[in-house]
Amino acid sequence: MLRALSLCALLAAAFQATVTQLGPPPAGSVPAPTGSAAITGVVIDAQTNAPIADVMVSLDTGGAPAGGLQTRQLTDSKGRFAFVNLPASDNYTVAAAKPGYLDAGYTRLDAFSTLIAVRDGEWFSAAKVAMYRPGTISGTVIDEHGEPLAGVFVRVLAQQRIAGRVQLVSGPLLTTDDRGMYRAAGLLPGKYLVEVPNVSSTVPAATTPGVISGVAFWSNVNSQSTGRPAAAVPIETALDLDPRARLMVGRYATPPPPAGGQPMGYSIAFHPNAPTVALANAIDLQRGEQRSGADVRLEPVPVSRVSGMVQGPADVLPNLTFRLVPAGLEDLGFGSESGTALVAPDGSFVFLNVPAGTYLIDAPLSMNQFSFGPSSFADGPQFPAWPGSNGSGLSSGSVPSAPPGTTFNRSTNRSGPGAHYWARQPVTVSGRDESNVVVTMRAGVTATGRILLDADANQATTKPPTSYTVAFDPATSSAHLGMPQRLRSPDSPLDEFEVVDLMFGQYFLRVTPYPVGWIVKSISWNGRDYTGAPFDTTSASAFDNIVVTVTNAAPVVSGTVTDGQGTPAATGTVIAFPADPALWTNYGLAPTRIKPVGVSNTGAYRLATLPAGEYFLIALSGAQPMAWQDPEFFKKASALATRVSVGWSDKKSVDLKVTEVR
Repeated sequence: MLRALSLCALLAAAFQATVTQLGPPPAGSVPAPTGSAAITGVVIDAQTNAPIADVMVSLDTGGAPAGGLQTRQLTDSKGRFAFVNLPASDNYTVAAAKPGYLDAGYTRLDAFSTLIAVRDGEWFSAAKVAMYRPGTISGTVIDEHGEPLAGVFVRVLAQQRIAGRVQLVSGPLLTTDDRGMYRAAGLLPGKYLVEVPNVSSTVPAATTPGVISGVAFWSNVNSQSTGRPAAAVPIETALDLDPRARLMVGRYATPPPPAGGQPMGYSIAFHPNAPTVALANAIDLQRGEQRSGADVRLEPVPVSRVSGMVQGPADVLPNLTFRLVPAGLEDLGFGSESGTALVAPDGSFVFLNVPAGTYLIDAPLSMNQFSFGPSSFADGPQFPAWPGSNGSGLSSGSVPSAPPGTTFNRSTNRSGPGAHYWARQPVTVSGRDESNVVVTMRAGVTATGRILLDADANQATTKPPTSYTVAFDPATSSAHLGMPQRLRSPDSPLDEFEVVDLMFGQYFLRVTPYPVGWIVKSISWNGRDYTGAPFDTTSASAFDNIVVTVTNAAPVVSGTVTDGQGTPAATGTVIAFPADPALWTNYGLAPTRIKPVGVSNTGAYRLATLPAGEYFLIALSGAQPMAWQDPEFFKKASALATRVSVGWSDKKSVDLKVTEVR
């Protein structure tokens, strides 16, 4: 609700005694607020409708001047908050956070917060934020005798749509207590798998105790940032089960004794006792549900030995470790392998304790996976590192084509000349030893290019870019392909780029200029247009002299969304997607031609980063913000949407009505 605001001073006085302001600036340190608008509201428990006190409420000004404004505060005993003396803006958002609840915002559950527009002298008093308690999954891990297993890893995996494909996303990593019990908290509604990882790490028999005991526990943050030293794997955990190799147990279940002369071991297990992803029972968790009894039973199975040789240059061998990844887990990172093998100096390798199944022998350029969850990587349990791991570094970022809260995580694990080679070799284990497996190491593909400016004379006030992010985005959204980014030294030219370590696959080139106001106009290589097409890295060993043109002549499409009664819709999402059906699949993690944008409280929307082209526009209700991630959505929506053609520098007004896509 918007009201004429002669009440601003009254509001400030009324809330002064009840709302705790955070971090007030020292007198005279910042300019005094000059606005006359206000946004007030209340935070409630979505399931009980009771007000929630002491919630951290944050106001994002959306680029409006924030000098002197109090943009964070705690709600009072009645759940109220008030932001006053605000300058006029169309782009305010309100977010709320409190331990024990999922983060929320004004009209936001799992997707966009609704934008709030206020003019000078207006008071928006209806900013109600509903917060849900998170869901939990708990259970017990037992062995074949029904005995609880203490101190073993348990991981929760989510089944999420990313770029239209259902993929496994890594969630909270836990360890069982002395009763064999675990509890995963902070979960959004969705489908989950509960996994008990089991990694058999094998090293050559000649590996020195110093190398074995020096294997550090891997962490998403280094020991310098946590202030904690890396923990070493004790030499006592290395078992001599083979004349050529030693098995390192670490913090996984100790292998059971042989049965009738046949070596036995534990495989990766999923709730309730499935050995593979395909046989696992998914848990459909409802909002705020506390699901118990998600138990996992480990059963011993016959195991085999897999061995072979590396084919490749000699400089790939030092500290080279292979992963043995079960089918269905190929796009997950550390801890998802059934085994690892440190390659010997002569290029030979051995995996011990391998259950029957279909696998991928993987030597990645980097460890990549999609993740979710509120747990702190620094404080939670950590998977042991591979023997020989000596790389470092971690990067992560949000994924526009995934549900909010999903991140793409990348960590390096190798260094030296051989770090630019990779391998992915399928192998099937059928219950007997497999020998003479050959794994071929391949060099990563390199891409170089330059960036040109095509400035619009009518946008003379737009400043030229001062930096660029350059990355290759996997078209199929496969995490193992990574998102290789630009390498740039401080003295390298701003308008040149080099990207290394591309694996075999299809990638879109994404170039993002900073500051905002510039977008990619065209991408070309060897006379072919790659603006909307992926590079196929299986067809070339290098892509040299790619030409990227950026412009400040981006089209702007805006308008008003109305509901079934013809009044402006106070919530909702507008989706722009290409008219060409060929672009509805395999569009990558950060598509440039598929853009969702929230509707403001006045029904307004604005799209300012679409390249020129033919598009469909459709307005969805607040209950359907993520519907576009279903691969069937675009086909259904295209029959109901408004088609629009936009050219460079166009300013188009397109009004829409809320439509349900079923």
